[in-house]
Amino acid sequence: MKTTAGNKFSKEDFYRFCKMAEEATDREFEIDRVTEISSDYLSYCAYFNDQDNYNIPFQISLEGGIIKWESPVFLKDEIDSVKPYFEDVIEETYESFLDKIESER
Repeated sequence: MKTTAGNKFSKEDFYRFCKMAEEATDREFEIDRVTEISSDYLSYCAYFNDQDNYNIPFQISLEGGIIKWESPVFLKDEIDSVKPYFEDVIEETYESFLDKIESER
């Protein structure tokens, strides 16, 4: 399911995705890390817990009903191992999120 004008995501959907992204690496969603930039723009400071238990911050946003995330800044020695792991986890989480949303609509 792609985000279109007919299925833009709500604030509650955004919270759900943020929670799922955190839980994917044994982190907890914390509502106080959500910043409301404007009525249709929210930002969340998430943390990615890599295989070595380092917590790497990254941003998830809801902009005009579209959920986006920024890839974190990886150290040189993390590019080959941690970055692909992050990409796999966040993509799998997003697909799982979309499946849940679609099954509820």
